[in-house]
Amino acid sequence: MNIQDRAKKLVDAARDKASRPQDFYNETKNDRWIVECVYPQKRNGYFVEAGACDGKLGSSCYLLEKTRGWKGICIEPNDSFFEQLLKNRPGSFCENVCLAESAKAVTYIQGTEEADPYLGGIQENLQQFKHDSAGILSRGQAIQKQAKTLASLLKKHDAPSEIDYAAFDIEGSELRVLETFPFDDYQFSALSLECDSYIWDDVTQLLSANGYREVKNPFNLDRPWERYWLHHTMPLSLGA
Repeated sequence: MNIQDRAKKLVDAARDKASRPQDFYNETKNDRWIVECVYPQKRNGYFVEAGACDGKLGSSCYLLEKTRGWKGICIEPNDSFFEQLLKNRPGSFCENVCLAESAKAVTYIQGTEEADPYLGGIQENLQQFKHDSAGILSRGQAIQKQAKTLASLLKKHDAPSEIDYAAFDIEGSELRVLETFPFDDYQFSALSLECDSYIWDDVTQLLSANGYREVKNPFNLDRPWERYWLHHTMPLSLGA
C-alpha cells in the first residue's frame, strides 16, 4: 500500500468513526439525555453518581468522564462492584459506603452473582420502599456497612455548590437521602432518579418544593421507573 492509499484509508476510517452513533452505556439512556438534551456542548462538568455499580456497564456518568472531561463522586456499597469501579473510573472520587439520612452503621443487603448483583440496598429501606423486597432479602447477602450522608461526601471532596448532574439508583433509599439533603447549600441542575412507585408521590412533592420541575427524557420511552428533573434555573427546553 502506497502513502496515498494509506492516507485515504485513514481518512475513510476517521469519517466512518465520526458518522457512527455515539456509544451510550446507561440502559435508560440517561447519559444520552445529558449530552444531547441538557448539556450538548458542556465539558468539565461535575456529577454525582449514587449507585455507580462497576462504573461503566449501565453507568449514567461514564461517558461524561471519559469523553467530556467531567469529574465527580461515585458511590457504590457493593464490594465486588467497587473493585471494578476503582479501575473503570480513575478520574472520580469513589466511595464504598451506603447513602442514608445520617451517618451510622447499617445492614446492607448485597446482591450476589447467583441472584442479581444490581439489586441490593439498606435492609430497612428495602423492606419499606422496594418492590419484591422479600425476594431481594432472601437472595442477597446481609453485611454490615457504614452509611454516610450525601452532604458529608460533597463536603469531603470539596464539591461545588452547583452540581451539574446527579444520578440516583440506590434501591429504596432515595426518599430518606433526599428528605435530609441541604437543598439550600447544594443545587443539582439536572437530576435522574430510579425509584419504585411506592415513594414517587413523596419524592415529587419534596423535589417540587425545592425548586425542581419534572421533564421527559425523549430517549427513554418504556422504562417509567426512571424519572428526570431540572432545577428551576434551567430552561425547560433542555429537558427534552
